[in-house]
Formats: sequence, structure tokens, C-alpha cells
Amino acid sequence: MLIRIFLTTVSLVSLICVSAGAWTRQPTASSQPTPLAAHSLPSSVSTGTLPAQTTGLDGSRDRRPPATLGGPLESSWPEDDGSRLLDSLLLEMAKVRWLRLTVAQQSHGGGFRSWSKVTLGPNDCARAETVIHADGTTTHLLAVCDGRSLAEVTRRDGGPEKVATFRLPQAGPNGARGQFLRKFGCVGPAAIVAELRAVVPRWQVDTVRLDGKETLRLEGRVDTTHPRVAGRWGGAAMTCRLFVDAQSHWPVRLEWWRGQPAAMGRLELVIEYRDVVVDQPLTHEQCVRAFSYDPDFADNNP
Repeated sequence: MLIRIFLTTVSLVSLICVSAGAWTRQPTASSQPTPLAAHSLPSSVSTGTLPAQTTGLDGSRDRRPPATLGGPLESSWPEDDGSRLLDSLLLEMAKVRWLRLTVAQQSHGGGFRSWSKVTLGPNDCARAETVIHADGTTTHLLAVCDGRSLAEVTRRDGGPEKVATFRLPQAGPNGARGQFLRKFGCVGPAAIVAELRAVVPRWQVDTVRLDGKETLRLEGRVDTTHPRVAGRWGGAAMTCRLFVDAQSHWPVRLEWWRGQPAAMGRLELVIEYRDVVVDQPLTHEQCVRAFSYDPDFADNNP
């Protein structure tokens, strides 16, 4: 079964727009997307053991060690500081116009791994190159958006490419465009941070060391009665842990637990945000390569 990745990833909010479609090479036809990647709260997860080595986007072995935690560096923060920290984080993310990052996701024992290289620019221009390993199948996805249209290229286990093209919904207060882009991985961490802010009423904040770096750890129980999550996870209690770099205040890791970590909870899903580059504009030529898709060109790498 082909799984649409749970990225999570940052919806760039309040972008200062450039001319829509300025970098497109080829117009696309209107269509309806197939549900291949949900960039919102997960509906189900599986348990098991996180592998120490995984395959990278280029097929090489990713030898980055699993994240390790040291003890807290100081006592817990006041309870309401977690919500204020997320509010501040969302405000800062809303100012971002250009973003590049890699999103790595792994379920524990569920046979799901994904890596996505994401490039975001003004006016909803976006590119997401993703590799998904699920149910014994390897799927390569490429989503390219020029701000008006989006092309998605899908290839499974070395088979033929399938191309689908879509017109973006009109931008407006209902958020339809943002939800549409999330289905294709064309967003960053702000999208999931905003949902966490809505469905987790209380946060505990600690300062810890993650991979040797000082990090803020926000932990909270999901309100399972909230309309956004009602009926998910089979009614099981879920806890999320969001790790934020103490200096940049940028999300670096998100963990989903069944139950509570301190009470023999089970780690279900891990998402890491790596190689983050913020507000370094691409040149016009780089934008043409990154935010255009032309099937007549064999190489569409940015």
C-alpha cells in the first residue's frame, strides 16, 4: 500500500509573493489528487524498534546515529511557557520566505520510512523529492509547484513514471490551498506545529541535551476529544514530544508516543528536520530548475 508521508512539515505563512507562475516552463491540466501524503496529525502508527541505519534519498546508507538524550539541564519551565513558546515559534516561521530542509520519518516496527528533500520559495513555489519505503515497496515521489499549478511524478520499485497535474485552489481564508500543498509535502514544520498548538492544551517544557546540543523539549498529551483528532488512534491516549533548538528555536525532532513516555509508553513515530537553511534566496536560474517540471527534460533536479 502506498502511504502518503506524514511530514510535517512548515507551511510558509504570509509570504511576500512574486509573480505567480513566473518560473513555469509548461502549463498543466486540472485534475484531482490521489491521497499519497498526509502532512497533518497521523491517523495510525505501529510499534517496534527504530533501526540505527537507514537508506538515504540517494540510496546510500544513512549512518547518522539515533538521537540520544542527556538529563535535564534545569528544572521544568512554567506550564504556560510551552504554549507561549509555540506561539512565538509560529510567528517567526510566518516571516520565512525561503526554506530548504530534509525531513526524515520512521515508524517503529511498522515498516515505514521516508526521506524528503523540500525546497520552498515565495508565492507557494515548492519542490519536494521523497523516497518512501513501506510494505516492502519503494516509492519515489516528486512534487513541483510553480505557484499556480502542481505536477506530481510517482514511480514504484523502478516501474514507469506516472505524472499527475493539478491547478492550485484559490488562496483564501479557508486554508484550502495550504491543505492542498500539504498533501504533496510542499510545506515545512509550521503546519504540524500549528496543529499541535491546537490539539495539545498543556505543555511541559524541559531543557535537555539532544545529540549533545542544548534543546528545549516540549511534551504534552493530545486532547483526543478535539475535532481534529476525534476517532484517531483507536481511542488510545497519545503524547507528543517536540524538540526545539535552544538557540535558533527551530524544530529539530518530533516524537509520537502511545501513552506517556514516563509511564512505559511506546515510541511510535519519529520525525527529524535536518539540514535546515532559512531565507537564502535562490537565483532566477535556480528557481526555474527547482519550481518547474517539464517531462521533455530527463533531468529535473534543482
